[in-house]
Amino acid sequence: MKTRHRDERQTLANTQKQRWQQESADRQARLNKGIRGLWDRLIGQHSRTKNQNEREAWQALLRDRQQRESLVKRPA
Repeated sequence: MKTRHRDERQTLANTQKQRWQQESADRQARLNKGIRGLWDRLIGQHSRTKNQNEREAWQALLRDRQQRESLVKRPA
């Protein structure tokens, strides 16, 4: 049982890590580069997108914590 719980936690951690990396790449891709990025900074779109990305990252962190807690507190 101890081994099974450890394996479940490890699987969850790996899944969350992969999902975090993918979501981070998706959030980063929203920020324009080059001339478009400069234009976004001038008109304020960059800061709005950055704030949205930060909110989504925080929500993802809370979601992952909740998943881990539910796994730990789940009856055996």
